[in-house]
Amino acid sequence: MQDGLDLINALATHPNTARRLARRLWSYFVSETEAAPRSFVDAAAQVYLQNDTEIRPLVRFILRSPWFIDPANYYARYAWPVEFVVRAVKEMGWTGYSIDNARAPLANMGQTLFEPPDVAGWSTGDAWFSTGAMLARMNYAASLALNQKFNLGRAARAHSESPEQLLEYFLDRMSPAAFDGEPFRDLLDYLRAGGSWSGSEAQLNVKASGLARLIAGSAEYQLV
Repeated sequence: MQDGLDLINALATHPNTARRLARRLWSYFVSETEAAPRSFVDAAAQVYLQNDTEIRPLVRFILRSPWFIDPANYYARYAWPVEFVVRAVKEMGWTGYSIDNARAPLANMGQTLFEPPDVAGWSTGDAWFSTGAMLARMNYAASLALNQKFNLGRAARAHSESPEQLLEYFLDRMSPAAFDGEPFRDLLDYLRAGGSWSGSEAQLNVKASGLARLIAGSAEYQLV
């Protein structure tokens, strides 16, 4: 038994273990689109080893580090299904909505809460985004936006002077990654379609929820 404990301790305190853990936590907390820089790996590994392999000081170091708060690392992680659902509910609204309705969509997105497929947990990163899982996200966005249709319309009244103003309001409210020129123009085209802009209550009830659905179902909304 002691031989086994000695082996585990030797592995836990090995410098390569420290560096591997640093890279894994970089992906978990900071970025899945860029590899961890050597400076981060070395600094995080040192914190881990200096604190006798305790994880709490390492996580504290990462969350307080310049890499974590660097704007270049914003929207560099792929949202887990539960992150996507909670964010959408928070930003679209939940009045009259039962969160229990999200359980089946979450499973369709690939995540059943508290039931990972094995002891290794879920496969993260872009592994969340099969065709079926992305369709489930888009369907959930449509369902939630329809449920919050009138609440979204009322919230949009103060920002209904023009399609541009309405789009700016929803992009700020829903916090997706920045849209490039063409997708941005597509959202404006959606608001302008169907006749001249009036900003009427009826128009807002349709366009506000539709716009929220398009934003939440977009690629830009799948990053955190």
